Amino acid sequence: MKRLRILLSCMILSGLISGNLLSQEPTVIKIDFDRKIGAVDPNIYGSFLEPIRTVVYGTIYDPSSPFADENGFRKDMIKLVRELKIPVVRWPGGNYVSGYNWEDGIGPKEKRPASLDLAWHQVESNQMGTDEYVKFCNLIGAENFICINAGTGTLDQARHWVEYCNVEKGTYYSVSGGNMVMKSPLMLSTGLLETKLTDPGRWVRRMLKTIASLLWRQPN
Repeated sequence: MKRLRILLSCMILSGLISGNLLSQEPTVIKIDFDRKIGAVDPNIYGSFLEPIRTVVYGTIYDPSSPFADENGFRKDMIKLVRELKIPVVRWPGGNYVSGYNWEDGIGPKEKRPASLDLAWHQVESNQMGTDEYVKFCNLIGAENFICINAGTGTLDQARHWVEYCNVEKGTYYSVSGGNMVMKSPLMLSTGLLETKLTDPGRWVRRMLKTIASLLWRQPN
């Protein structure tokens, strides 16, 4: 008898739930093509270039390839990337930037030091550096978007990088970089290591100081 009462109770409860669901109005999704909230910034369709394994070397940048142009970029890959019409490319990528020293990637290539990439545990040849990155952006028609190292980097390293890119001549870091002037404002990206600091207030103060120091070096 007890089992019969439990069974009847379950049947009644099931019927109440089913009836309630059936009585609800169907969900309707309406797409209003005439309603405009605002313009979509094309930069949200941007990309980033991070030298993970073969993402850069051997794929995009490969001077030894029979398809390489005078800058070492594979013409077949450049053609394909250009078709994507990417508005902006971030360099040097994501986690990688947390241990990146931009000075390792400038100057004569035979003198650039190989370094250990702390993010992906690989050896970075630094053959793809700032000058090559700017040339790549020019080839595919994208704007520049460089990330400073807020992990192991310093404020001086950040401002010197901007000086190298944007100051035409007359300073120590502008001597070899004056012809690589960035057309777009510098964008800042924190590294993975920096976001794990136990003192977020110190991190915010450091970034505000960095931004203030860099702004006056930007083009109009």
